[in-house]
Amino acid sequence: MKLYQGALSPFAARVRMQVYAKGLDGNGIELAEAPGGTSSPEYKAMNPTGKIPALDIGKRVIPESEVICEYIEDVFPANPLRPSDPEQRAQVRLLSRFVDLYLYPRMSPLYTQLDPSTRDTAAVTAGLKTLDETFDMFERLLKDGGYRSGAFAVGNSLTLADCAVVPGFFFVSALLPRLGRTPAFAGFDTLAEYYGAASKQPVAARVTGEMGKALAAMLGA
Repeated sequence: MKLYQGALSPFAARVRMQVYAKGLDGNGIELAEAPGGTSSPEYKAMNPTGKIPALDIGKRVIPESEVICEYIEDVFPANPLRPSDPEQRAQVRLLSRFVDLYLYPRMSPLYTQLDPSTRDTAAVTAGLKTLDETFDMFERLLKDGGYRSGAFAVGNSLTLADCAVVPGFFFVSALLPRLGRTPAFAGFDTLAEYYGAASKQPVAARVTGEMGKALAAMLGA
């Protein structure tokens, strides 16, 4: 199998974190860039969305990170990242969906405000307020799901929830200070405690390190 992906994409990072955790890197799944780039006719012929990640399983190409993660768990059940308990498994899927449907869309407008020379202060203030509302919901979801402290969002081991949340929180921690929010999770101690612990896990540190290098290259840092 071949995973078409990129270092900075949080969606690709989600799948890479799973691949690393399950020991599949080069041992069942090859990591590669989209041939010709995501806009190339060659890549779009394989994946009509033109997005990453996409998993080439030979007879077809599977797009969308959450679908890919579920497929990988089905095909490679060893070192499972889905809990056996149905309630915990639902919590894993809930946190993953929350990242996609709430965190990323509400962070997106702030990406255009990183340049101080063109920054709209009112837009930043409004965006941070909306993000705070999102963080408040996120903390409630974590606590309602049983999280109290530690490096794992659900239960006592790494799950697909961590694979989804860690790359999203990487962007929070990397970008919000550039907009004047320091610390990035100010006022949200549960989120700060979780990310601080989770990002030190070996596979998480590997993924956030890759993302950090790619972000620094993009920003010219």
